[in-house]
Amino acid sequence: ALEDAVEELHRVAADPDYNRVKQRVGVLRSKIIALLKEERNQKLEQFLAEGGQKENFEPEKSDIERKFDNALQIFKNNKNKFLENIEAEKQRNLETKNGIIDALRKLLEENEATPKNLKELNDSFKELQEKWKNVGPVPQNESNNLWQNYHFYVEKFFDILRINRELKDLDLKKNLEQKIKL
Repeated sequence: ALEDAVEELHRVAADPDYNRVKQRVGVLRSKIIALLKEERNQKLEQFLAEGGQKENFEPEKSDIERKFDNALQIFKNNKNKFLENIEAEKQRNLETKNGIIDALRKLLEENEATPKNLKELNDSFKELQEKWKNVGPVPQNESNNLWQNYHFYVEKFFDILRINRELKDLDLKKNLEQKIKL
């Protein structure tokens, strides 16, 4: 049973998809540790029965224990690679989100220089907002600052909409006053 469990652990641990195998590795690891402990206790009992003293008991690692350790090391290496890939992806996401913030800033600056049609401005904004939502997580230490920068430009955009609405309402009011005068 121990050999079979270690063989299965070796096979499962070789799968580079850490997320897919981590639970199975945990179950197998616990089972194997219990079996190894049982085996070690049997060796200790035999050692004591042969006249040995408990404090002098130092069993050698068996081939199966070395194979177990090797399987765990393979799993640990795959886990580290997996975590490195996640961090690299978070870094790419950070760069993407910073690019979206730059695009928002440019959109708003261009609009200040030469006001765009509101629908065109809104469509461009919505497109950038959608891109933002589709980007995955970023490094935790960058998250708050990134959100504050993004939120700053979103607020500026909504200020533009509010000002345009107020100006439109003012124009309508003036037009109405002029029509009444006529």
